[in-house]
Amino acid sequence: MSDTMAVLPKLSTGLDVNVRFTGVSDFEYTPECIVFDLLDILLYHGWLVDPQSPEVVSAVGKLSYNQLVEKIIDFKHSTD
Repeated sequence: MSDTMAVLPKLSTGLDVNVRFTGVSDFEYTPECIVFDLLDILLYHGWLVDPQSPEVVSAVGKLSYNQLVEKIIDFKHSTD
């Protein structure tokens, strides 16, 4: 319950959620998700990979947003 109370003030400015590109309800669990779990509210997003784009599907796979950002940063540093 204390975790939920700590997250509630953030609702007015936004939440840190980490989407996965594999489905509209796929998220990496973050502390902010607890509010939705406790209130039995389903959370959805629209950041999906086009399954007809095999190059993108191969590059993104089952990565979360944060993992993909790290992968991009690593790639940019390796080409410098």
